[in-house]
Amino acid sequence: LTFTCLFIYLFVHSLNKMNNEHKSGDEKGMLMSHHSTQMPHQDAAVGIDMAVAKMQHCVKIREVDVYFPFPPYECQRAYMEKLIEALDNGCNAMLESPTGTGKTLCLLCACLAWREKEKQRIMRRNRHTGAEENKDMDLVLPKIIYASRTHSQISQTVQELKNTAYTPSISVLGSREQMCINTDVRQLLGNAAKTRKCKAVVKEHSCIHHLNVEKVSPPQKILDIEELVAFGTDNRVCPYYLSRKTTDGADIVFAPYNYLIDSGMRKAQRLQADNSILIFDEAHNIENSCEQASSFQLTTRDLAGYISELEQLKNATDEDRGALSKEEVMHLEVIVKQIEEELESIPLKKSDIFCRDGSYIFDFLGKANINNETVGLFLEKLNEAIECVAVMKSGFGSTCYLEGLGQILNMLFSESHKPAQIRKMYYVNVADLPKPKKKSNNTMWDPNFNGTPRAINFWCFSPAVAIQNLMREGVRNLILTSGTLSPMKTFAAELQTSFPITLENPHVITHKQVWAGVLARGVDGHELNSSFRTRNNPKYISDLGNAIVNFCRIIPKGILVFFPSYGVMNLCLQGWKNEGASPNIWERIMEYKTPVAEPREKKDFQLAMDTFYEQIKKPTEGAIFFAVCRGKVSEGLDFANDNGRAVIITGIPFPASKEPKIVLKQRFVDKSKAERDKKKSALKSITGREWYSIQATRAVNQAIGRVIRHQRDYGAIILADSRFKRLHNELPAWLRTYVHDYDKFGDAFKGVRGFFKGTQDIEFETVSRRKHEQIRYDDNDRGGVEEMERVERERDMSVLSVQRTANLPTSISISAALSTSKRIPTNMTRSSSSSSSRKVAFFPVSSSSTTTT
Repeated sequence: LTFTCLFIYLFVHSLNKMNNEHKSGDEKGMLMSHHSTQMPHQDAAVGIDMAVAKMQHCVKIREVDVYFPFPPYECQRAYMEKLIEALDNGCNAMLESPTGTGKTLCLLCACLAWREKEKQRIMRRNRHTGAEENKDMDLVLPKIIYASRTHSQISQTVQELKNTAYTPSISVLGSREQMCINTDVRQLLGNAAKTRKCKAVVKEHSCIHHLNVEKVSPPQKILDIEELVAFGTDNRVCPYYLSRKTTDGADIVFAPYNYLIDSGMRKAQRLQADNSILIFDEAHNIENSCEQASSFQLTTRDLAGYISELEQLKNATDEDRGALSKEEVMHLEVIVKQIEEELESIPLKKSDIFCRDGSYIFDFLGKANINNETVGLFLEKLNEAIECVAVMKSGFGSTCYLEGLGQILNMLFSESHKPAQIRKMYYVNVADLPKPKKKSNNTMWDPNFNGTPRAINFWCFSPAVAIQNLMREGVRNLILTSGTLSPMKTFAAELQTSFPITLENPHVITHKQVWAGVLARGVDGHELNSSFRTRNNPKYISDLGNAIVNFCRIIPKGILVFFPSYGVMNLCLQGWKNEGASPNIWERIMEYKTPVAEPREKKDFQLAMDTFYEQIKKPTEGAIFFAVCRGKVSEGLDFANDNGRAVIITGIPFPASKEPKIVLKQRFVDKSKAERDKKKSALKSITGREWYSIQATRAVNQAIGRVIRHQRDYGAIILADSRFKRLHNELPAWLRTYVHDYDKFGDAFKGVRGFFKGTQDIEFETVSRRKHEQIRYDDNDRGGVEEMERVERERDMSVLSVQRTANLPTSISISAALSTSKRIPTNMTRSSSSSSSRKVAFFPVSSSSTTTT
């Protein structure tokens, strides 16, 4: 009886287990909920780390299972849906989403998820047809090429990839300057010198790191440039050539813009665009990058450098000249001198801009006997001369001028440049240049040129030249994305490319997280207008400075102040320092914030950033960063949370209206519009004046995007120029509804003060949500547990700061108090010891500026 009962029990238990497994299998195919972590039913996915995927959220978008590090916002779902739609249909897409909405994460997750689904589809098809499972897989499966503007932005993207469940094979391309680990090469100055030396040691088989490229297996982990360099150093293998070796077999390739846009660099890096998903992140720069890649300037100073090097080579020994004879060197020199003489002989009128269509450049060079028939032999001898000069200069790492001439001729006479295209989309300009203030001493062979410098400019005014050359290679999808692409129709018209899929996304924040206003007048009631006619007015400079001083009193932590140009920034900062009052405006700013100014020199920039971030980290301190629209601070840097609680835009950064390039660009745009209108083209056209205005507003919108970087961030956006009152529609779509105009400074001041009093609720609501959810957020959040601890630690101090500002008089009293004395009230002033000990990090913006105090 016992045996029979046990048998029945086991039989029933087995049936129940089988039934439960069957139900579980059916449930795996169902659409997963927003917070579900259950795994979808699919074939084994080679490019997904299933252990990480189990801890992430899976959302189904257009039948594609996308693993995301956290529950995606609605705008992120919309973004990924549009992207996958473009991939499904094999068409181009232009996707705009505000900075801080997680575009990079959406791009990576959606693209890789779609590619995984496509891989599974191909494998199932092969099994069904009996074909070899992985035969020609790489020829069918699209490769993702992810392009960004700088190497630092690429490194940030690779770090984002590590936060996903996807594990694709990657290749990160960079220059020798970033990646070379050969000691003899690294010690040279400049990328050009490093390139010459690298090629020499590789040719001689004397670089052990290059020899090890074929012996060492590429890393299996996802590494950015810095980590790849560390891997190369540890394994004595060249990171530069190792990354190039992995390009062909990589699922995703990361590269800077110019590696793709420039056809010569594309060929040198062996980048194949055929059947690729080509992504340009931060694509608001794409127009300018494309035009620059197809343009050049040749100056009399350059020509003097060519002649100097050829004379040195002519007088060198036969051994130094290598295969070149002295007569051949002399012949090269004669041709270069003919180009110089021809350039100097062109008559110029001071009242007019010299302008010819693009074909003029071939007439110009033809007078020195450089044409389609002779350029091949000339370049052959020129390259031999460059090699000889490079050897002679290799010990110094200085510039080889002749390389520039070779690059110009290779670009002009390449197959990608069609005569009709050059005649229509290029202008040639000749202009005298200002004399240099001092002789450059950064090279060994600096030419001694005493005449008036002159330049011939070969300017491409259509970004479509580079884009169309790229698309002709067989690009499957062209994806452009940024926070500032609008107006999209005119953007597409400039590129002469169709974008069937478009998106203008809202932000992830609510009205409680942003204060935005146009400040038309300063503390004394003087109009704030940074136009050319008024920017030198002492009253304007003083009123702008006093407004910034008072905002420093009520805005916590970090403030960013953007000027239209370095010249205007320098003018204002010097004016505030030299003000007759004591303390002056600069000293009063220092009462509340450590001032940091964006330096012109790249080598000083990191020190400026480090100083700013260090001050923000201190519990009782703050900092204010004075920067320039289109500068280093306005592009690609993250000022999330306390690093950027407010951004103040002090003017509209219109391009220099009198510069020949700007004048000719507007003329070209007007001409193109007339031609399209005549043909009744479907592509929307703009006038030259509209183009001019768009350049300014895009630069403003890019600067605005430095603050409010994620869903729980908050900040104030102050447009301190009266002209913004008529530019509401040119601002980002997500911001327009929040912007109000203020004709009285006191009203704006009261609004900003009230906004930051209310943001305490956002801080503590964020802390409780994070403690409750304990989920992993994206890198833009800069925070997690560390952020919770910071907010709790600073709670009392933040409340005290807000209460202190609440004691100020309100309404008319504020305006009256500020407009009469412009001085800080006694109960608001810090102790003199605090002010005197404050560190000042003012980096010079010109050679005459004050250095760090």
